[in-house]
Amino acid sequence: MIASDPLFRIRDTRLAPKRKRLLKDLKGKPMTIAIGMLCQGGVVVAADTQMTWPDGTTYDATKIQSTSTPTLAIAIAYTCLDMNAAESLVRNLIRDVEMASPRSPSGLEDIIGSRMEAWSKTYIVHNDRPDVSLIVAARLTDPSLNGTTEFRLYFCEPPGTIVQKTIENSSGYVAAGAGMIVTDPLFRTIFGPLVSPRRCLGQLSYLMYRAKKDCRGACGGRTDAVLITEEHSAPLWIEWVHLKHAELRGKLLDETLAKVASALMARNNSDDVSGFKGVLDAYHGQLANLFIARTGEVIRDEP
Repeated sequence: MIASDPLFRIRDTRLAPKRKRLLKDLKGKPMTIAIGMLCQGGVVVAADTQMTWPDGTTYDATKIQSTSTPTLAIAIAYTCLDMNAAESLVRNLIRDVEMASPRSPSGLEDIIGSRMEAWSKTYIVHNDRPDVSLIVAARLTDPSLNGTTEFRLYFCEPPGTIVQKTIENSSGYVAAGAGMIVTDPLFRTIFGPLVSPRRCLGQLSYLMYRAKKDCRGACGGRTDAVLITEEHSAPLWIEWVHLKHAELRGKLLDETLAKVASALMARNNSDDVSGFKGVLDAYHGQLANLFIARTGEVIRDEP
């Protein structure tokens, strides 16, 4: 017993730096999932509600804020362990756009950049500044150009990162938080061209289902989603119960994708073709997502 104690102290001392690095990595990890997607005639953002501390305890929080002005509709989803810091940044950013009511992308980007820079300067020591990621979805209308409407999707990080996500550079998709390690490869593998708002919400629901399933320690709770379209002046908050029902069908989509892959790689004969058609018929018969906004609007397939 006398000899084992010094050995234990030596072993513990050697492992201490590794433990400290691990705890530091966990502390700075944004344990959540937020997603933004362009769709036909609109743009949508979504986020889970689970917040997870490094010690494993959780609580629910809304991670999206939205507003509208005569020239702008905007929704901002954010990821951060320090929710108070993130909410302060986004609340002030929402106030800025309400006061300025920008009508051009450059005007909106200037407001975002100025607010993030000002927020960052409140932290004198750089290492004390929380890591915050923003996904910004916006519709801008310029009355001086006959009401020309433009949709924008951005990924932003203080103090000065503002990256527009387009069909060309990202297929109109962006994610942030721990769950992106699951959703990024899934989106690239099975999704692509622009789809209608309803189908976009269906795709997003599947991605949220997989993030919560495969990254359950970091993602969970209900899903909040906000859709911005040209037809509606204000952002539409989707009823979470419809998003939940769509996510519950994610297992069916997993099973269908597995069967389709098996059918495609099987021998090419009439039995395989009929079996393949049967799988698709069963999928379409059971997976009919319905999404309704809190204000009563039904989200349909038409753009």
